[in-house]
Amino acid sequence: MPPPTATAEARRKEIKDYLARHIVNSRKIADAYIRYQDVQYAWSGINCKATISGALHPATPTETEIEVIRSQLLRFLSILVFIDAHEFLNDFRLHFFGRNGEVLCSDSCLPLEDDDIPDFGDFALRQRFRHEQYLFIPEVLYETAAVKQIEDDRRLPFEVVSEDHMDGAYGRVDRVGISPFYFRTRDRDGTYSQVNSEVKYVACKRFHPQRGFARNDARRELDNLQVLKESITSHHNIRLHLAILHHKGEHFILLPWAEHLDLDIFLREGYDFKGTRIYKFNPRFPRIEQGAMINDICMQMHHLAHALEWLHKGITTHGTHQNRIRFAHMDLKPNNVLIDNDDGPSTVGKWVLTDFGISAFKEDDESDSSNLVSVRDYYQTLTINTPPRRDPGAYQPPEVENTDNKLHERRNNAREGRAGRRGDIWSFGCIFSEVLAFSLGQAELVKEFRRARKGRYRNDYFYEKYSHGTLEADQTEMSYRVRPWIIDWLRTLPERYTFPKDAINCCVETILDVLDVDGSRRPKANELLIKMQHVASHVSTARAPGGYPPNCPLERRPSQRPSPPPSPEIPPSPAPPVPVSIPSIKRINTIEEETLLSYRIAPGQGSRSLSQAESVDPMTIASASESQPKLPENIQSPTSRRQDSVADPQSFSPPLRGSVNGLGISHERENSLSTPSTAQTLESGRPTSIASRKDCHGVLIHQDKLRKIHAPVVIIPKHLSERKIVCVSLCSSGRRVAYLTEIKKSQLEIHLYDLLLADRHEQHDGRWGVLANPIVLPNGAAWAKVVLAGDYLVAWGTATRGAKMVYITNRMSAQVWTGSELDGLASLITIAVSRNGSLAFVSSKSIIYTVVEGELMKDPYFREIVRAKNDHSFTHAAFNDDGTLLYAWQFGRPDDCLSVFRIGEFEKKIVLPADSEGSYQSKQQGSPTATIIPYNTYLGCVILAQGDAFFPAQIRSTQRGVIHTLPKNMSTIRNTVAACIYGDHSLLVTEKGLRHTRIWERRIAGGSEHVIEPAGKDPVAELKGVVDKGAQMKVVPVPGTDDLMIVLCTTDGKIIMIPVVAEPR
Repeated sequence: MPPPTATAEARRKEIKDYLARHIVNSRKIADAYIRYQDVQYAWSGINCKATISGALHPATPTETEIEVIRSQLLRFLSILVFIDAHEFLNDFRLHFFGRNGEVLCSDSCLPLEDDDIPDFGDFALRQRFRHEQYLFIPEVLYETAAVKQIEDDRRLPFEVVSEDHMDGAYGRVDRVGISPFYFRTRDRDGTYSQVNSEVKYVACKRFHPQRGFARNDARRELDNLQVLKESITSHHNIRLHLAILHHKGEHFILLPWAEHLDLDIFLREGYDFKGTRIYKFNPRFPRIEQGAMINDICMQMHHLAHALEWLHKGITTHGTHQNRIRFAHMDLKPNNVLIDNDDGPSTVGKWVLTDFGISAFKEDDESDSSNLVSVRDYYQTLTINTPPRRDPGAYQPPEVENTDNKLHERRNNAREGRAGRRGDIWSFGCIFSEVLAFSLGQAELVKEFRRARKGRYRNDYFYEKYSHGTLEADQTEMSYRVRPWIIDWLRTLPERYTFPKDAINCCVETILDVLDVDGSRRPKANELLIKMQHVASHVSTARAPGGYPPNCPLERRPSQRPSPPPSPEIPPSPAPPVPVSIPSIKRINTIEEETLLSYRIAPGQGSRSLSQAESVDPMTIASASESQPKLPENIQSPTSRRQDSVADPQSFSPPLRGSVNGLGISHERENSLSTPSTAQTLESGRPTSIASRKDCHGVLIHQDKLRKIHAPVVIIPKHLSERKIVCVSLCSSGRRVAYLTEIKKSQLEIHLYDLLLADRHEQHDGRWGVLANPIVLPNGAAWAKVVLAGDYLVAWGTATRGAKMVYITNRMSAQVWTGSELDGLASLITIAVSRNGSLAFVSSKSIIYTVVEGELMKDPYFREIVRAKNDHSFTHAAFNDDGTLLYAWQFGRPDDCLSVFRIGEFEKKIVLPADSEGSYQSKQQGSPTATIIPYNTYLGCVILAQGDAFFPAQIRSTQRGVIHTLPKNMSTIRNTVAACIYGDHSLLVTEKGLRHTRIWERRIAGGSEHVIEPAGKDPVAELKGVVDKGAQMKVVPVPGTDDLMIVLCTTDGKIIMIPVVAEPR
């Protein structure tokens, strides 16, 4: 019988041999490790207690000690067994338990530093312990946004590695299997209760910092992915990382594994670019049908367009300070589109974007840049001003070459950069052309397209350089254009492949709209999303009975589309300058300015006396003295400040017919320029014909009183400066403004203010008005818009599951409506509100008209539905100032349509059918968005179409049923951020400049056809700083005077008032 010591050593050898047989990656010493579950099994044997007792002989562990060993010491003991530290094990109790039974060291102490390693009496054993301990403690990985720094000696728990499965420009992608129980997924509450019970396969992207620019590029990708991971929202078609590791000088990005790899392999039917078969295509995609594949491919491209719009629109990061950050992918190509399994109806899998290696990000202009200190401090290389590192390629836009050639223009700006978001749109069009080819002829047709695309060139870019003459003799300039043979090849597809309802041609024209070498003319991401939504709908419904799908802006013949510029001698039009963001108007605290603003009492809050307002924290007013606008030379600065008085807006009542209205314009007109034979009148007493404008007056043009512009006053309510502003609405009277603000995620409120214009003859003591609590909107919806008209305020947004919610309030009550309470809210686009309580819920195919009065908010006493014309969709509607007319714009085929509806003066019912319908030629391209700017009191309006193009509606008489189109006398006013009409006579437009903001006035003139005349030499006013889109502007008469006030409410919380002061008589 062997001695007990020999028996113990034999048991230890069994344990050691078992552990040695279960070493993972045993051929790679630096990567080898033993899983903890194998350690547990080695010590359990047939009888766990007998195994532990036998291996630790001559010590005889108690039951309590055995439980401690099983839970806290198995790794430590395994190391000792593995290095044959028999003498140390023989004195087990002495080394591991104190006199009172406490544990002296445990597995949680591993790894041990040199000074902490036990003194085995043998240097070789201590050395082996230091090295072999890492074999038993592979790193446990956690799903997190932050970079995990892992010591070089620690082992990554990768037990299955398929190296170089895919190779990219900046690192290889391996297929890695993470050992069971070594990856913990983060729960929604931030805990890590979920672990993988089986091998978890992930994509592992490794970076090689030693290669040229790769170190900065790797850091850039980590930076971008961390920000994306920390975002409050996420997108199903964007591949977010599971973890980022830094180990042994390399970066590892772990992402969920895409079962079908990337789109490039898909387009080659399972082969990589070297011709090596990666998978068999038909077994991998068994449900694909040749004739129906285009449906699923267009739907997946629609999803990618949505993902791109999500990136470009921006995300909000977690943390104490939430930051709005915008992204540009900047390297869209088939390799960076992954394909997942799809449990739904898609036969081509689920397509997702990945690889944000050179994506730029930038905060919104309204964001506090200091809020990103933690991200910027961690990574030394910023991504905001870094030029793109990739060379021009097949899917890169032509402006990449300009960026590389002009170092001083190397701004990698995700907002408007040369290779930024506009470049993403170009790349999307390139990808769409290839997947369209695949949907029709699979890999063979893609090869044919790529050969045709290459043409006579050595590269396969989508664009080419061409030379054209200049005004200087013997000189030429180089420009870019889409390669003509690409256009020709794409336009042959509808002839080569038949598909109902011209759906293929719709796809082709969409691609050609996107592939514009002038980045400023390309659709933005939100416009691209609209296009792709239509394409997906057009293709999916092409085989359904009926005509063409409605609202097809791209359904036109190739002959109607301009060809690319030949190589001639006519220089192309220069691209408009790219707007540059400039710091906002400087805020200056002062108590010298007069008070022009007060809070409004929210519904149900009651009222307080004016004296109570003295306890309110004063607002911040920007001094006009330090931000004095540059005025025209013929306008002098004021020499003294005017004293205004508080005027109660509620005392303002609608004027009697024939009297001067709120904007100083008479309702009655004389001497028509195109006098009808029979005067037709509306129910409200307005003539339907266009009357003379010779008695109409503007702000500075054709004045009825000599007025001069005085210094602007900038008011900054303190409460707004502390919140993110989502939307602003200025009442049509210009005397009341509402701000929709966000406190934190899903908590929004509305702040209401009265603009207290003053009579110069009354004295105002400068005390503040009454402060009221804001209106807190219900949780559970992403509130996006607010509209204010008189006493009526409406806000709307989208609930968590996509349903629309509408909040309506007046002075007496408030009500929330959902889709279940009001049919038609599901596709709600906008809401028009009149000061009389008329509401128009605008959806693409209908307008629901109703009226709310008093406390009848829950059940409006009637509803009328206005249907859109065939092949048309509503995009906007608006009431005129007194609520007697409703204007509605329809976008469609083959024309656009403006409908004008009368509103009854007493019952407030909408009079159907429309009193007037004007048909306008449709361009059938671009965004259908249009904004209606009604005249103040008279029949007519101005349309603000896409591209900052204005044109006056040509309403001569009742047009209903007339089929001929009316002219669009376009006037393009670039960089428009706000516009309004004053006196039915002049159009005031706020123009955003590089470092300033100008307000221009243009006369609306004409007889049978109305036009917008050019602006004068000098602007009405010039303000320092930049005003962004979403601002609201009105011209308001000052009570008791001949003065006017231009009120401009901005999206960054400023209320700018520009006095237009009448000269004394």
